[in-house]
Amino acid sequence: MTKLPAADLQLPLFTYGRRGEILVAEAAGVYLDYSKNLVTTETMGLLMQLARQCDLPDRIEAMFRADPINVTEQRPALHTALRMPAYKRLVLDPAEPLHHDSSTNALIRRYRAAQQASQDR
Repeated sequence: MTKLPAADLQLPLFTYGRRGEILVAEAAGVYLDYSKNLVTTETMGLLMQLARQCDLPDRIEAMFRADPINVTEQRPALHTALRMPAYKRLVLDPAEPLHHDSSTNALIRRYRAAQQASQDR
C-alpha cells in the first residue's frame, strides 16, 4: 500500500512525478485534477471499485429520473431541481406540479453574486 505524508501536499506533487498525468479525468467538457489531493492511484482504484459495488451509476440515473430514492420521506431527492431555471416546473405527478421555490432561487443568486464578487477582486 502506498503511503503519502500526513499533510504536506507539495511533497506528493514533486515526489510522485507523473501525478498530474495519472490522477486526472475528463468527461463532458469537465477536467478533474485529483493530483493535488492526498490520494494515490490505489485510493482512486478502491473508490471506483466501491462505486461499482454500490451500483453508483444506476443510483445516479435513478436520481435524474426522479425515482423515490429519499427513503426517509419516500420521495425523489430532487437535487437536480435546484439547478432548474426559475420559469420551469418539475412535474412528478401531473396533479401536483412542483414549482421552483423562490427562496431557493434567491439563495442561488446570492451565492453566484458573492462568487462573482470574489473573482472580480
